[in-house]
Amino acid sequence: PMVSRAYHDSLFIARIAPVAMLFIPCRHGYSHRPDEFASPEDIARGALVLAQTLATLSA
Repeated sequence: PMVSRAYHDSLFIARIAPVAMLFIPCRHGYSHRPDEFASPEDIARGALVLAQTLATLSA
């Protein structure tokens, strides 16, 4: 598991269902800042991981 303080999106849902979070790399590791940047390639990879995960869970 990866420790993250980015729980705000899953905190309340976790009370009623299992949750998971998907992280993609951001330049310099910056997150929740005006200079946060993720490359289109990393965003696409993250979308692919999400799609594959949903396909697996729905099978």
